[in-house]
Amino acid sequence: MMSSKDAKEKRKLVEESLDEHYDAFNSMTTAYIQVVASMHTMNSIRDMMHEEIGRTCSHFLRPEGTDGTLAKPDVAKRASYADVASKEMAERVCVPKGPSVTIRKTINLVIGPTDKAVGRYTSSQETKDAVLNAVNPSKVGLRVSRLTKARNNAIRIEACEADLDRLRASPGLKEAGLEVKKDVMLNPRVIIYGVPSVLSSDEIRSQLAEQDVDGAGIDDIRVVYRYPAHQGKSFSSCVVEIRPETRSRFISAERVFLGWSACKVADHVKVLQCYKCLSFGHLAANCTKTAHCGHCSEDHETKQCSHRDKPPHCFNCSLAKETCQSHSAFDVNKCNVLKHRITAKIHRINYG
Repeated sequence: MMSSKDAKEKRKLVEESLDEHYDAFNSMTTAYIQVVASMHTMNSIRDMMHEEIGRTCSHFLRPEGTDGTLAKPDVAKRASYADVASKEMAERVCVPKGPSVTIRKTINLVIGPTDKAVGRYTSSQETKDAVLNAVNPSKVGLRVSRLTKARNNAIRIEACEADLDRLRASPGLKEAGLEVKKDVMLNPRVIIYGVPSVLSSDEIRSQLAEQDVDGAGIDDIRVVYRYPAHQGKSFSSCVVEIRPETRSRFISAERVFLGWSACKVADHVKVLQCYKCLSFGHLAANCTKTAHCGHCSEDHETKQCSHRDKPPHCFNCSLAKETCQSHSAFDVNKCNVLKHRITAKIHRINYG
């Protein structure tokens, strides 16, 4: 017969085992919630649950038919969780190891000096001041979302709505020697992982074109760059420029098939950042500015830094007077200056 002491020990062991299982269950639940949250589909899940609850209530509370029988429930096809998730994925640009940006449906315009008025404006700021004085947005049907500098002393306008004809006919712009052009949008790029090295660039283009049921031809696909395979590996990654419709299909499917391989696909957005001065728009090889370290922000190149044991300090965020500066100038998740640049680049890409 089991003693009281043995019974207590047995019960203690059982309780400890239950506690361990409970902790493990909580950990699994937390991990699952984090995964779901990272997919940006919580709102969709909530809407689907509300829809399903409403449909179920209608099923049980619907009125009877004229013959006393219950009316037939609505059997319309519902979108699956996978359908909703894949659609949301295509409507966002998720930069690998970086931010996730919602694709905005906007119109991009460029306002700059005409050929005859080139000498009147020496900077984008002067052009901006002239536009603000010459145009009343409400009178030309212009709803501005964002205004930034552009090349050749011009400005770029990202608008929710725009009446191009009324804007171009604006007397104020003509008197100021300014003209309106629709901004040339870039085609989207994706990175494909696990591409067999034996495939040529033309073979990659041909096989990708065959998978686009919307009719993309081989001429609509451009292999921008192929990463070299690591030693002893027969696979690598490549960056491809494609049509907006093709990008949407590939991102929703999350993979493409090349040869005998199922290859993961992700959006590819890169901004040109100098590794010498940390500024943007040029390479270190062509840089004539003072060097700044991407780690400690002192006047030396990042590769020469001897302060790696100290916390990082971002030169660009310090210059921009950002609140958070304790990170590398190349940290795409923490550096607000770099994130703003990437977001601006995304808004210049035609995602359809």
